[in-house]
Amino acid sequence: MLPSIMEVALQHELKSAELDDRSKRKKRSVKDVRFKCPFCKATDHPKFKDKYYLSLNTEDNVFQCWFCGESGGVLKFIALLENKSIEEVKQELFHKGNNRVQRKLHPAEKLTPSQLQSMGFLTKNWKKPSPRDLDWIWSEWLLCVEQEKRMGYMFFLEANTSEQILVVIHEYACKLSVNPEDLLIEFSQAKFANKKKPKWAELAEEWLEEVTL
Repeated sequence: MLPSIMEVALQHELKSAELDDRSKRKKRSVKDVRFKCPFCKATDHPKFKDKYYLSLNTEDNVFQCWFCGESGGVLKFIALLENKSIEEVKQELFHKGNNRVQRKLHPAEKLTPSQLQSMGFLTKNWKKPSPRDLDWIWSEWLLCVEQEKRMGYMFFLEANTSEQILVVIHEYACKLSVNPEDLLIEFSQAKFANKKKPKWAELAEEWLEEVTL
């Protein structure tokens, strides 16, 4: 049985301070409850910081943000909140506490909804891909990672201040769904590497060298 999307919201730090009490007082409150969306930047804007765009439909167990457009069911909701893939969430929910050996996930099945969407894959009505499709999705993701790291590394090298570096790191860490500190270490190691650099770093440095000639 799937967990209640309302319970999931309250368990993942979407606490009462973020809950729109007005939505609870309305007649439709049992069905539709509003929160501040944790997936978009609406709360960073002075004009929208007091708005409650995340709608939880407690009857259908689905969510939708009316600002950023993020939507889906409770499994995707958990995956986004915990930065996990939907398949990982399924295994944790449905195999927890039993002695069954969990199926080994394909690397592509470990991609989060955000990572899949960055490649243009829609996860709203996501059907389980075939093994061949999973291989293709994973190869596409590896290409995407190479491209994003190459671009991010170029901006990292061109940054003149620590503030600019942090902006670049956070932007590309978000695109790749990785920890900003880990990406900063990876870029720094590539910059000062004495031995062979990663291919994305070599290409970025070659391109910058051609531009500055």
